[in-house]
Amino acid sequence: MKAALLAAMGLALAVAAPPSRAAPSSLAPADFAKLGFDQKPGAQVPLDLVLTDESGTAVPLHRFFHGVPVLLVLDYLHCPGLCGLVLGNLAQSLGKASLAPGRDVEILAVSFDPHETPADAARAKAEYEARFGTAARWHFLTGSKAAIAGLTNSVGFRYRFDPAIGQFAHPSGLTVLTATGTVSRYLLGVEAQPLALRLAVTEAGEGAVAAPAAHLLLLCFSYDPRTGRYTPLVMRLTEIACAATALALAGGVSLALWREHRRRRAA
Repeated sequence: MKAALLAAMGLALAVAAPPSRAAPSSLAPADFAKLGFDQKPGAQVPLDLVLTDESGTAVPLHRFFHGVPVLLVLDYLHCPGLCGLVLGNLAQSLGKASLAPGRDVEILAVSFDPHETPADAARAKAEYEARFGTAARWHFLTGSKAAIAGLTNSVGFRYRFDPAIGQFAHPSGLTVLTATGTVSRYLLGVEAQPLALRLAVTEAGEGAVAAPAAHLLLLCFSYDPRTGRYTPLVMRLTEIACAATALALAGGVSLALWREHRRRRAA
């Protein structure tokens, strides 16, 4: 239920506390305002960037663009929070949408942590392949700090490292790219619904560029994947967001009823 709420709000920021929970985060609330997807529909990703695949081979980004759309997932492989949910939900949604990786779409899971290695990528690929099968056709890539910056900046992916707990604060979502590397649209949140995913891939296959996705910013802090729960701070933020949404809806309905009442009286 909470994951669905995050997807509906459109943006999930994952900062997972370490198991010991001894150190508090060093990020201030103002830091979170700088995070998210600065959406850039129509932007071109730099296809000449060189990343490293699971075998340790340096590969230019354009090698993965060959006539079908590309789903770009920016995550990091040691993320104890939402990254695993995003990839797992993507694998399930691809199956439900009858989209075959390597045939209908390419999947690029690119780590934005420059300290992660091809060995980390190989382990991640083996894990997802064992769980979902089709992940054998996914590409888990790592890269240098400069290459990562070039890619993340091109799609407007803004994140921060929290040295106090040794984790990243980052948005969750997918960037849908055309076969020529143009940003077609964004699917924000932790879960891309099969129908929305199918539509996004179809439109990207036609070279279409969609308007920026509408979303509300929900700052999710200290997600614990072991319990599937969030800290009291996050739950309080969620309650506030839900209350604000309910008040806005109630206000809109009240205004509509008042206008209808005035129209009838005038008639």
